[in-house]
Amino acid sequence: MSLRDVADEVGYSERWVLDQLLEGKLRAQVIVANERRSYRVQRSDLDAYLERHRTWTVDEEE
Repeated sequence: MSLRDVADEVGYSERWVLDQLLEGKLRAQVIVANERRSYRVQRSDLDAYLERHRTWTVDEEE
């Protein structure tokens, strides 16, 4: 499933789903919305989401 599909299914934002994955609350990219359902998010979809929402900080040292 795509990240968007999972977010729609569980009723949370893509960011919430991603945060759960990154915080290590969800093992092996499997999201458990409740005890009866689980979802697998494609790694390429996670990478694409991160790339779209990447923020860069530049340290200006002289």
